[in-house]
Amino acid sequence: MSLLALVAREAQVRSPASAAEVPRPQRGLSTRPPAVAGSFYPAEAGDLARIVDGLLPAAIAPPERWPAVMVPHAGLRFSGAIAAAVYARVVIPDVVIIVAPRHHLSFAKTSSRLSDSLGSIRDRRPRR
Repeated sequence: MSLLALVAREAQVRSPASAAEVPRPQRGLSTRPPAVAGSFYPAEAGDLARIVDGLLPAAIAPPERWPAVMVPHAGLRFSGAIAAAVYARVVIPDVVIIVAPRHHLSFAKTSSRLSDSLGSIRDRRPRR
Protein backbone atom coordinates (compact mmCIF):
# COMPACT_ATOMS: atom_id res chain seq x y z
CA MET A 1 0.00 0.00 0.00
CA SER A 2 1.38 3.42 -0.94
CA LEU A 3 1.99 6.07 1.70
CA LEU A 4 -0.71 8.26 0.14
CA ALA A 5 -3.23 5.41 0.23
CA LEU A 6 -2.33 4.67 3.85
CA VAL A 7 -2.75 8.31 4.89
CA ALA A 8 -6.06 8.58 3.01
CA ARG A 9 -7.32 5.45 4.75
CA GLU A 10 -6.27 6.69 8.19
CA ALA A 11 -7.86 10.10 7.54
CA GLN A 12 -11.00 8.35 6.31
CA VAL A 13 -10.85 10.18 2.98
CA ARG A 14 -12.81 8.11 0.48
CA SER A 15 -12.72 10.55 -2.45
CA PRO A 16 -11.28 13.98 -3.27
CA ALA A 17 -14.76 15.48 -2.80
CA SER A 18 -14.83 14.36 0.84
CA ALA A 19 -11.64 16.34 1.45
CA ALA A 20 -13.15 19.60 0.14
CA GLU A 21 -13.64 21.07 3.62
CA VAL A 22 -10.03 20.43 4.73
CA PRO A 23 -8.21 23.74 5.40
CA ARG A 24 -5.74 24.61 2.65
CA PRO A 25 -2.32 26.14 3.35
CA GLN A 26 -2.03 29.87 2.82
CA ARG A 27 1.23 31.69 2.30
CA GLY A 28 2.20 33.55 5.44
CA LEU A 29 5.00 35.99 6.14
CA SER A 30 8.36 35.03 4.67
CA THR A 31 9.76 35.07 8.23
CA ARG A 32 7.35 34.11 10.98
CA PRO A 33 8.01 36.38 13.97
CA PRO A 34 8.45 34.86 17.43
CA ALA A 35 4.98 34.12 18.74
CA VAL A 36 5.74 33.34 22.38
CA ALA A 37 9.07 35.04 23.13
CA GLY A 38 9.01 36.01 26.78
CA SER A 39 6.41 33.33 27.61
CA PHE A 40 7.72 29.88 26.75
CA TYR A 41 11.32 31.05 26.29
CA PRO A 42 13.18 34.28 27.15
CA ALA A 43 12.66 37.31 24.92
CA GLU A 44 16.31 38.36 25.24
CA ALA A 45 18.76 36.59 22.90
CA GLY A 46 21.53 36.28 25.52
CA ASP A 47 19.21 34.70 28.09
CA LEU A 48 17.87 32.21 25.54
CA ALA A 49 21.36 31.28 24.33
CA ARG A 50 22.53 30.62 27.93
CA ILE A 51 19.54 28.38 28.67
CA VAL A 52 19.92 26.40 25.43
CA ASP A 53 23.66 25.97 25.97
CA GLY A 54 22.94 24.72 29.49
CA LEU A 55 20.39 22.21 28.22
CA LEU A 56 22.64 20.73 25.55
CA PRO A 57 24.36 17.74 27.13
CA ALA A 58 28.05 17.08 26.84
CA ALA A 59 28.64 14.89 23.80
CA ILE A 60 28.29 11.29 24.93
CA ALA A 61 28.40 9.92 21.41
CA PRO A 62 29.07 11.38 17.99
CA PRO A 63 25.93 12.77 16.31
CA GLU A 64 24.31 10.42 13.78
CA ARG A 65 22.48 11.08 10.51
CA TRP A 66 18.75 10.37 10.68
CA PRO A 67 16.15 10.97 7.96
CA ALA A 68 13.75 12.52 10.48
CA VAL A 69 13.40 13.25 14.18
CA MET A 70 10.41 14.02 16.35
CA VAL A 71 11.09 16.68 18.95
CA PRO A 72 8.70 18.03 21.60
CA HIS A 73 8.02 21.76 21.61
CA ALA A 74 6.13 22.35 24.84
CA GLY A 75 8.42 25.15 26.01
CA LEU A 76 11.95 25.07 27.36
CA ARG A 77 11.00 24.48 30.97
CA PHE A 78 8.67 21.61 30.04
CA SER A 79 10.50 19.75 27.27
CA GLY A 80 13.75 21.63 26.66
CA ALA A 81 15.98 18.91 28.13
CA ILE A 82 14.38 16.22 25.94
CA ALA A 83 14.58 18.38 22.81
CA ALA A 84 18.23 19.24 23.54
CA ALA A 85 19.08 15.55 24.01
CA VAL A 86 17.58 14.78 20.58
CA TYR A 87 19.37 17.65 18.83
CA ALA A 88 22.69 16.70 20.43
CA ARG A 89 22.43 13.19 18.96
CA VAL A 90 21.64 14.07 15.33
CA VAL A 91 23.52 15.72 12.49
CA ILE A 92 21.39 18.69 11.47
CA PRO A 93 21.37 18.98 7.65
CA ASP A 94 21.52 22.20 5.64
CA VAL A 95 17.81 21.94 4.80
CA VAL A 96 15.28 21.18 7.54
CA ILE A 97 11.53 20.79 7.08
CA ILE A 98 9.50 21.53 10.19
CA VAL A 99 6.02 20.04 10.38
CA ALA A 100 4.10 21.42 13.32
CA PRO A 101 0.51 22.28 14.21
CA ARG A 102 -0.81 25.79 14.58
CA HIS A 103 -2.40 25.71 17.99
CA HIS A 104 -4.57 28.79 17.75
CA LEU A 105 -5.79 29.20 14.15
CA SER A 106 -8.23 27.09 12.19
CA PHE A 107 -6.23 27.30 8.95
CA ALA A 108 -2.68 26.49 7.94
CA LYS A 109 -0.07 29.01 6.82
CA THR A 110 3.37 28.40 5.45
CA SER A 111 6.54 30.37 6.11
CA SER A 112 9.96 29.83 4.61
CA ARG A 113 11.65 31.08 7.79
CA LEU A 114 10.95 30.88 11.51
CA SER A 115 12.41 33.15 14.15
CA ASP A 116 12.84 33.34 17.89
CA SER A 117 14.65 35.65 20.29
CA LEU A 118 17.96 34.77 18.61
CA GLY A 119 16.70 35.94 15.19
CA SER A 120 15.91 34.03 12.02
CA ILE A 121 16.40 30.32 12.50
CA ARG A 122 17.29 30.00 8.81
CA ASP A 123 20.37 32.17 9.37
CA ARG A 124 21.80 30.14 12.24
CA ARG A 125 24.10 27.16 12.18
CA PRO A 126 24.12 24.71 15.10
CA ARG A 127 26.74 25.32 17.74
CA ARG A 128 28.89 22.20 18.05
